[in-house]
Amino acid sequence: MFDIFIMCYLKNDGHPNITMAATITGTSINIVLDCLFVFVFKWGMFGAAIATCIGSFCGTSVNFTYVLVKKLNLIPKIKNISFRLMPRILKSGFSVFILECSSAIVTFVFIMQATNFYGTIGASIYTVIMNWTLICFNMLMGIAQSVQPLVSVSYGEGNYKKVSTFRKYAMISALISGALFLIIGYSCTEPLIAVFAKDATDFVSLAASCFRYYLPAYFIMGIGVTIGIYFQAIEASVKSLIIMLLRGIALPVFGAFIIPLILHETGLWLAVPFAESVAAIVAVILLIFDIKKNKK
Repeated sequence: MFDIFIMCYLKNDGHPNITMAATITGTSINIVLDCLFVFVFKWGMFGAAIATCIGSFCGTSVNFTYVLVKKLNLIPKIKNISFRLMPRILKSGFSVFILECSSAIVTFVFIMQATNFYGTIGASIYTVIMNWTLICFNMLMGIAQSVQPLVSVSYGEGNYKKVSTFRKYAMISALISGALFLIIGYSCTEPLIAVFAKDATDFVSLAASCFRYYLPAYFIMGIGVTIGIYFQAIEASVKSLIIMLLRGIALPVFGAFIIPLILHETGLWLAVPFAESVAAIVAVILLIFDIKKNKK
C-alpha cells in the first residue's frame, strides 16, 4: 500500500522517471527471485510470496530514497492538514476504487457462469483469458493515470487548450495500444493460450475459440478507462463513477447472465465486449457535454 501511495505521490510531484525506475527495479528483482526460490530452492508458493515481498520492498526503497535525498515540489506538512478536505478526496477517488475492486466481483460471476457452461475447465479458460486481459488493462490504466496529473494541473489553471491536448494524446495512445493487443490476440491466439497449457491440445483449442470472442474488448476498453480517469482528474466525480460502475460491474454482470440466454455459452465471452462498448458510448456522450460546457 505504501508502494502504491508513494508512486502516485511522486508522479504527481513531477517525477514519473523515478517511479518507472523503481517499478523496473522491483519487478526485475521479483522475477529473478521467483526463478531462484521456486525452481532452484524448490520453495514453491512460499518462495514466490517471499520474492514478491522482497521485490516490492526494493521498489519502494528506490522511491523513498529519492524522497529523502531530493526536495519535493509538493511537501506535506502535518500542521496544514484539513479534515474538511477528506470528503472531497474520498469523492474523487471513489470511482477508481470501484474500478479496482470490480474485478473481484466480475471474476466470481464469470467463473461461476463458465463452470456452469463448460464444467471445471471453464474456470481455467476464464483464468487464462483474464491473465492476458490484466496486461492490456494495466497498460491502459498506466496511460490514463500518467496523464491524470497533467490534466489536473491544466484544468486547475483554466488552461482548457492543454487539457484538450493531454486528453487527446491519452485517447490516441489508448486506442493504439488496444489495437496492438487486438492484432496480437487474433494473430497469436493459440500460442498465447499455450503459454499456460502447451501440452493440453483440446484445452488450447477450446480456450482460443472463447478468447477470440473476448478480444474486441481490448480495443474498446481504453475509451472508457481514459475518459473515466479524465473525469476523475477534473473532479467530475459523478461522471467518472457512472463510467466505472457501468464498465466495471453493472454491464459485465448483466451481460454474463443475459447474453448467454440468447447466444448460449458463446454469449458469456461477448459480455465484456458488450459492456465495454456501451460504457464507451456513455463515456463519449458525457465527454461531449463536458467539452461543450467548457467552451461556454
